[in-house]
Amino acid sequence: MELVDLTEDARSLGVILDGQLSFPAHIANLTLSCRFLLYNIKRIRPFLSQEATQLLVQSLVISSLDYCNSLLAGLPLRAMRPLQLVQNAAARLIFNLPKFTHITPLLCSLHWLPVVARIRFKTTKPRMDQRLPTLWQWYQHWPPVRAVSELVKSQPTTKTIKTWPEGASSQLQDCFERTNWDVFEDQDPEEYTSTVLYYIKNCVVNVTVDKNIRVYPNQKPWLTKEVRILLNERNAAFRSGDRALYSAARTNLKRGIKEAKTTYKRKIEDHFNNSDPQQVWRGIQPLTNHKTKSCTTVKGDALLAEERNCFFARYEVKVAETNTGPTPVSNNTIPTVQKHEFAYKANRSTEDAITTALHTALTHLEHQGSYVRMLFVDFSSAFNTSPTDCYDCVPTHSSNTIVRFADDTTVVGLISGGDETAYRDEVLSHHSPLRNLSWTTNTMALVKKAQQRPYFLRILRKNNLQEKLLVSYYHSAIESVLTYCISTWYSSCLTAERTALQRVINTAQKIIGCPLPCLEDLFSSRCLNRAANILKDRSHPGHHLFDLLASGDQWCHCGF
Repeated sequence: MELVDLTEDARSLGVILDGQLSFPAHIANLTLSCRFLLYNIKRIRPFLSQEATQLLVQSLVISSLDYCNSLLAGLPLRAMRPLQLVQNAAARLIFNLPKFTHITPLLCSLHWLPVVARIRFKTTKPRMDQRLPTLWQWYQHWPPVRAVSELVKSQPTTKTIKTWPEGASSQLQDCFERTNWDVFEDQDPEEYTSTVLYYIKNCVVNVTVDKNIRVYPNQKPWLTKEVRILLNERNAAFRSGDRALYSAARTNLKRGIKEAKTTYKRKIEDHFNNSDPQQVWRGIQPLTNHKTKSCTTVKGDALLAEERNCFFARYEVKVAETNTGPTPVSNNTIPTVQKHEFAYKANRSTEDAITTALHTALTHLEHQGSYVRMLFVDFSSAFNTSPTDCYDCVPTHSSNTIVRFADDTTVVGLISGGDETAYRDEVLSHHSPLRNLSWTTNTMALVKKAQQRPYFLRILRKNNLQEKLLVSYYHSAIESVLTYCISTWYSSCLTAERTALQRVINTAQKIIGCPLPCLEDLFSSRCLNRAANILKDRSHPGHHLFDLLASGDQWCHCGF
């Protein structure tokens, strides 16, 4: 009796079976044969058209991938990856594109499902036959993935718009010219304004016509009234049966759609040409399909708004009063609130406020046996309940410094010899020590925020926006985040933190396709520009940190 040797693999009907039914040998053999076929087709690709190449690839390669692929259902993605790479190479060969071309648009253009999706589609949508009663019964009782009741169709919405008929503008102009505006005069400005506005609104309603239109959820933003007219003309020509008329209507429709898309593209690009960040985000919204949340407007009090306006403008009044005559100031005078108030003044910013607080603290820490305590106060939560006098925080002791930007106030206590009496008296025992001057938390927060912005940059690049518009978006949305108060914290950052920040710029540079200034150059230029602006302003709190050299044409920084 002859013994039969056991084998790890067995071939049956072109499929290599193994003991674990994981099909590694079958996948490797199938990948090798498909690669060989693609290699031979690539050699004759310059002599073939795209249609002929697609026919060859589908008949030789794709048919091999689809042969008995239902046996591979349920395998991990790692095992299926070689077959997916073969399909990707086949799609790139049809369009004659390089190796690293993005594959998703190509598969969509060819109407090809990925390999795993093709297997899932074949196994979940089988052709039921009378020869497979058991399989038919099993699929018949299989629960659906989603209930039919959960599929909700989006209904079109009705929107009311105002249309201006022909001659409406001239009628409105004649109405305004014949109006006697003197009858609206009133001693109360608010009553006068409301009356005039109501009359103008009434005149506009008389010359305009309200029209209800239906807005569909899948309506294209570039679909204008002219395109709809051409579309109706094309449909009418199709129903008439006239070939020549239908061909002309199709040509006109294609030309109209192209012009409408060009006009809409220019409209979107105009948002990016504007230096206003709000206009830039308005241009991004239609590209990203971002829908703003509806917010309700709170009706405010006009007297409260006027009171707050007077409060925020109080420093201008005080400065004007102090400039009426020369006032001698001694060297021991405590800095006034105007000196360290960095809001509502020219050439003042949050960067100046942070730098002043840090310089005061670090200069004091150079002395032996000294330390600094800082209290950070935000009055915005108590803005409507606190009296306005509490915002004029003048230090009562010379060892304390108060730095404020609008409602954010920082009390810096310079403590020597362990005596905290002056500081505790300043903050009324509600103090919070700052134990470590580390910028890691700030840097990581900036990196996390900036890493979200390249997503929109990729969308703009995908929509074929001009390079200068992409650079403009980078400056307004990414660089502005990375360089916020950069002259204050960048020199104290760790090498790993600087690398993380620079990595965001490198990513944006690859997306745009043009060189961008590195973070080190941005830091140097911002510091030089800020120093130049401080030197021009003698009233700036940091002006005394610069000394004029003996040559008389250069300045040096003596703060640290």
